[in-house]
Amino acid sequence: METETEAIGDLSLFQGRTGITVRSVLSEEDKVNSAMKVQDIIRAKVGHWNGSEEIRKWRQKS
Repeated sequence: METETEAIGDLSLFQGRTGITVRSVLSEEDKVNSAMKVQDIIRAKVGHWNGSEEIRKWRQKS
């Protein structure tokens, strides 16, 4: 049978691991949102640009 101290220690460990997981997920979301903002800024500066068409041109050159 676990003592109350061991149960509290296990709970603290679980909370720590859960916190790490949540921070990791939020960090990943922040990175995705940041990348989307950068892409939107680039699109606004470039104007009309077709990525697949540019790739096709580069492939034909090589």
